[in-house]
Amino acid sequence: MKNPVAADANSTSTGKDLYAKHCKSCHGKDGLGDGPKAATLGASCSDFTTKEFQSQTDGEIFYKITQGKEKMPAYGKTIPEDADRWALVNYLRKLK
Repeated sequence: MKNPVAADANSTSTGKDLYAKHCKSCHGKDGLGDGPKAATLGASCSDFTTKEFQSQTDGEIFYKITQGKEKMPAYGKTIPEDADRWALVNYLRKLK
């Protein structure tokens, strides 16, 4: 899937706000997988700054946000607008 949302300042800002609300507690302020809830999960949280994470396509990241993966919950209903989840993908790309 190709990201239909331009990676501009507006979408990145939206993604940053969504990240702070839904992702930061597990993945940490800088996306290193070291958020305060990470230690309580019994599983490691993804580090969004790694080459491995950043080498995924936008569609792969969008899918994982939408459907979840392993212990990560699905956010398709929590963040119901596709454009918002794509904006979150755009923000995650900034965490290199």
